[in-house]
Amino acid sequence: MMKRIIATVVLGCLFIPAIAQPPVKTKAKPDPVVAVGTGCDNIIADLYTGRVNGLKPTTSMSAVKKKLPCFTGESTEGGNVNCGGGVFYLNNDIYFYTGRNYIELRDKFSGRTEPALLGTQRRDAVTKLGVADIEIDGGRVLIYKKPYGSLRLLFNMEGRCIEIGIHDSSPDKVELCE
Repeated sequence: MMKRIIATVVLGCLFIPAIAQPPVKTKAKPDPVVAVGTGCDNIIADLYTGRVNGLKPTTSMSAVKKKLPCFTGESTEGGNVNCGGGVFYLNNDIYFYTGRNYIELRDKFSGRTEPALLGTQRRDAVTKLGVADIEIDGGRVLIYKKPYGSLRLLFNMEGRCIEIGIHDSSPDKVELCE
């Protein structure tokens, strides 16, 4: 009988720490967002990794056109037209400026961004991303340093995000097209 009592106490002492300490869950950053489907039916811009359907800002014109074959226009790289050239999706409001290595999502972007920023108010974007590394034009343009380069947000006069730029360069090297 005494052995049962001692065994019960010992086993109870072994299980108490396991019950009393819940496991700690930490996650450095969200898992990459992966687009499901093909072509332009499901365009996802992962602003954490700086990729659109897996395409980086440095992706070549031919690779962009192969991955997203529904482009509506293109211009030769290296010229003064269209910010140095690229592949354009007017129906989806997304522009791959391959000549300057950046991707631009505009107000009517047909896909989704992670995190969702297009259409949000400036204060909500700052809440999600923190203080910008560079502010231009009284805060209408915010540029954030990211592991892939920079994330640029443009806000209209009402403070709503109307454009996102995914750049491979650091915030101080981001070139805006006129």
